[in-house]
Order: sequence, then C-alpha cells, then structure tokens
Amino acid sequence: MQASYGCTILIKFMLMENEIIFIELLNEGANVWRPMEAKKIKENIYEIKFPPSHDPEDEELKYKVGETVICERQNRNGEFVLVAINTA
Repeated sequence: MQASYGCTILIKFMLMENEIIFIELLNEGANVWRPMEAKKIKENIYEIKFPPSHDPEDEELKYKVGETVICERQNRNGEFVLVAINTA
C-alpha cells in the first residue's frame, strides 16, 4: 500500500513541474497578457516553455520562449497570478 502512495506522490510532483505565467504581448494596441507554461528554476525564476497554441508570427511576446524570467505574483482581475517582469 505504501509503494502505491509513494508512486502517487511522485506522479503529482512530476505533473506540477510546469506552472502558468503571464507574459505581455507587444504591439497589440492595449495591455494584453498571454498565459504560457514555464518551468520553475528556483524561487521567482522561470524558464518559458513553448506551448502548442503559440504562433510567433501572430504574437510578439515581450520575453521569448526559452528565456529565463523573473516573475512576481500580481492581482489580475481579482486573481493572483505569476507575471514575468524582467529577464533573469
């Protein structure tokens, strides 16, 4: 029974590897933020991952896929989310 529990914890940990961060889109005519998957490197430092739905020809991200960014929690529409604020 305990081995099964250990496997469940390991699977949950592996699934939580990536988090959602928000990155500003440039040249949109308004403040637009795109949710992107990112891998946590250490506290407040994330590496931006390439989501299947991102089209670099259609959207210009302030920070590029593969870059490491500093994030902070910000209140966006009543919800606290991770927002990329600078390169690391």
